[in-house]
Amino acid sequence: MRTRITAVVAAKTDAHRKYKQMEELTGVKAASWKAICEGRQRANEEHLSAIARCWPGYALWLLTGRTQAEAGQTSPELEQLEALQRSLGGQRDA
Repeated sequence: MRTRITAVVAAKTDAHRKYKQMEELTGVKAASWKAICEGRQRANEEHLSAIARCWPGYALWLLTGRTQAEAGQTSPELEQLEALQRSLGGQRDA
């Protein structure tokens, strides 16, 4: 779970103020996000609900580690891969 939360933090924030941005986006304290990412705290319902509320497409992946593209359920990694594929596809057409 920590690995998946860390992936969301990395994908949705700027590296230099990631925990503060997570607080701004979710309403959950920055110190709590930092503690989870550093392994000093376990994620709880507040964290999981906050991510699912802000990024509903991550809900299945966040809880199970699985995605289901046909149902709109993805992950930060899949979104990055799709963006890269679109970028590369546009370069071939040019």
